[in-house]
Order: sequence, then C-alpha cells, then structure tokens
Amino acid sequence: MIKYNHNRQMYDKLFNFSRDKILKNHLLLSVLAAVFIVGIFGHQGAFASDMTFTTDTTISTSMTIADGETWTVNNGVTLTINPGVTITVENGGSIVNDGNTFNFGYIFNRGSILNSQFIMNTVSASIVNQNSIINPGHIENVGTINFASQGEVINPGTIFNTGTISPGNLLIFDPSHSIFINSGDLITFNEIQNVGYIIVNCGNVIGPVLNPVVDCTTDALIDLVENSFLEANVEKSLTGPLKIVSKIMNDNNSNNDHVACKKLDSFISRVESKESSGDLSSIFAGKFMRFAEAIKDDFGCQAA
Repeated sequence: MIKYNHNRQMYDKLFNFSRDKILKNHLLLSVLAAVFIVGIFGHQGAFASDMTFTTDTTISTSMTIADGETWTVNNGVTLTINPGVTITVENGGSIVNDGNTFNFGYIFNRGSILNSQFIMNTVSASIVNQNSIINPGHIENVGTINFASQGEVINPGTIFNTGTISPGNLLIFDPSHSIFINSGDLITFNEIQNVGYIIVNCGNVIGPVLNPVVDCTTDALIDLVENSFLEANVEKSLTGPLKIVSKIMNDNNSNNDHVACKKLDSFISRVESKESSGDLSSIFAGKFMRFAEAIKDDFGCQAA
C-alpha cells in the first residue's frame, strides 16, 4: 500500500516540459504576471499577497500565485479564468477552491490545488500539474489535464473526464470514497497506481494501470452494488431494475432501449430514496448514481 503525507514538503525539482505551449506561456507570464486589471479584486489591493474572492470574479490577465500566497474562492462564489490567461501557482503557493472555478485558460501548478467544491476545465482549457491536486470535491474535465512525472491527484471526491488526462507518475484515488468516470482518453506513460475502489471506463484507457479498470456496463454496476455490503433488502431493491437493464442491453433489440433508460432512471430514484431514508450512505449513493449516469450517457439515453 502506497502512503502519502498530504502535508509533505513540495517537490524541489520540477519536471521539464518541452511543449511549445508551456514555453510560450512562460514568456507571456514573465511580462504579465505582475499586471492586474483595475478593480478585478474589488476591495482588495492590486498587489495583495493573498486573495480571497467573496464575489463572482473574472480573471482577464495572466498572474502568478507566489510562494506563501493563497487564492481562496469562497463558498457560493464563481471564479472564471478567461481564454488566453495563464495562472501560475509557484512552489509553496496554493489555490483553495471552496466555490466554483471555471477554467477557460491555462493553469500551471507547481504548488497545490485543494478543491472541495467544483472545478470545470473547459474544452479549450489546460491544467498542467507538477505537484499536487487534492480533490474532496468534483472536477469535471472536457479539456486537457497533464500531470508531470512528479504530479499527483489525491481524490476522495469525483473526477469526470470527457477530455484527455495524461498522468505522469501516479494518479491516486482514495480507497473509501473515489470514483473516476472516464468518457474521454486517460493516457499514461507511467503506471497508474489505483488504490481506490473504482475507475469506470466509458472511453479509452491507454497505458499501464496497476489495478483493473471497470468497463462502463450495467453488469459492472450490479457487481459494485452487490459487493458494497448493503442490507439484503436494499441490495435487492437496487439490483432489480439493473438486471432488467442488463437483459435489454444484451438482447440486440433496439426497439426496447427506451425501457432500459427508464429503468436506469428508476435505479437512480431508488438510490436517492435509500439515501434519504438513511439506508444508504452518501458515499455509496454518489458512486451508484454517477455510475448509472455514465451508463446512460454511453448508451445514448439522453437522446432517447
């Protein structure tokens, strides 16, 4: 079992990227890092060491979060990084996201990103991580996330990928909470050390993975429910509609596909009901519903 100290020293040797985009952004950053748009941070000084966003804010100028500095996005607040903007988090710097962060630009992380709520990495955006992203919340990626050889994700939350994630050395999942739903491309040149419970693959996984990857099928979801040590009546209630879905999805008859979609909706409703009644923990409920939604998307239920 691999162990990690969340409070360990930041890495002092950084991975050398050769990508032209990164080099260009470094050049841009050297010119623009100290430039701030007037009034962008409301009541705070333009050169304040720490930034706390208490109202919705849009970043339109490339900036650097230096060693010892923290940007905090408060709960209920949205931080938007515009296209063409580079945010560099230096070694010792950090972003603490307790609200919503929408990245349309480029985040170059040498420090740490702690996400307890929601980060959306849009289709044209990029996050390059050379150190640590700790995610007890939700990261949705439709763009590109690249992890350096020293970069890692510690994920007791949810990562939903419809873009491309290229891990470096390790992509870490918390064993008791995590679910990684990949509908895009998960590409690794080094082994992914999956110490978590489940990676659901609805897209492509290219490269070595230490532990098995679960296919995006109803049978896999049934196995997950049956191996979650639930009360017998709860398990039976949840697997009932899933077994019907499995039969329909394998009968080569497209005329009844809409029934499978309705049964998946029924499963999700039952999960919500069991969670509300206290018969199912929020951890399991979140996993089950996320998995079911991924199957619906993969099966084309949204268009049904």
